[in-house]
Amino acid sequence: MTPVVAICNQKGGVGKTALTTALASVLSARGRVLVIDADPQANASTILGIERAVRVTLADLLAPGRPANLRLAITPAAAAWGAVDVIPAERGLVDRGLDQSLGRESRLRDAIAALPDGYVAVLIDCPPSLDMLTVNALTAASMALIVTEPRSSSVNAVAEMVQTIASVRTLYNPRLELAGIVVNRWTPTRVDRRAHLEVLTADYREWLLNPPIPDREIVSVAATNRLPVPREGAGLEVMSAVAALADQLGIESPK
Repeated sequence: MTPVVAICNQKGGVGKTALTTALASVLSARGRVLVIDADPQANASTILGIERAVRVTLADLLAPGRPANLRLAITPAAAAWGAVDVIPAERGLVDRGLDQSLGRESRLRDAIAALPDGYVAVLIDCPPSLDMLTVNALTAASMALIVTEPRSSSVNAVAEMVQTIASVRTLYNPRLELAGIVVNRWTPTRVDRRAHLEVLTADYREWLLNPPIPDREIVSVAATNRLPVPREGAGLEVMSAVAALADQLGIESPK
């Protein structure tokens, strides 16, 4: 079964989208990857080169009543990204996060049940909230990857995210696993960052994935230019850490 990874944290600004797109870039060398942009800000869609004028988005797939056809929503990423497809987001997705209709929790799971064969992984870029969009992502996922930064506010948000994952597992998705917690934007020379990492290690040692993802300017430069982080020069350390993360998630090339 294709692994479906929800990349999550209800706190914004921890680098979920940057990690999602970097992971997609790494995994595209192993096979075709699908990125589902579940954030109404649509940053992953933009970075992956999806034009705003696409006709069918995730908002259409999650619509109550008669949702759109899944295959119409799958769009190839820009050529620079290789074997990456996208189900894009758009601002109208905000309304889906407020959905109160019956069956709302499982709409994404139902939609991707018709996913074409051949993907090595599906990556869901979750919004920075615990609304119905994140619940949909976790209900559809086989594993949840929590992204955090070594800062006090980010560290404090991890406990709430762990609890949400446990609740979704109990209520909607018994197969959901916590894949681990990855520390993003790591700067070992900062005393405060080391202190916060020590707190994370004390509380979540068994779930903490190593190595942390280094904080490098090349990540934001690549995102601005809508390109993958290069696997050389300033980007090499970042992408090596992301490749190690992909290995720990158990996502491999098809045999």
